[in-house]
Amino acid sequence: KQRDVAKISAELKHDPVRMIMACRYAAKQSFSTDLYTVLDKIVESSDTQKKIRKLLNEPIISLTKKTAQEALAFLFDNLLSKTVYQNIRLETK
Repeated sequence: KQRDVAKISAELKHDPVRMIMACRYAAKQSFSTDLYTVLDKIVESSDTQKKIRKLLNEPIISLTKKTAQEALAFLFDNLLSKTVYQNIRLETK
């Protein structure tokens, strides 16, 4: 697969925009509508490209430590049941 991709990239003179356009076309032809939509958004706007680049470069979100009571309150605020909370607690110990 890697050799095939390298060959196609060379044929397109290693132009990333042409590669994305080719991927977008292939996604449309294979009825991969979700992939086509994502690639279409990337191609259509430089703002979208900047947002994607920013998301990719952001550090992984750190975990927020909570007490048992704070966690229970958070789950209730988000309409999860006490049983779900207790199951989560059992799984994380």
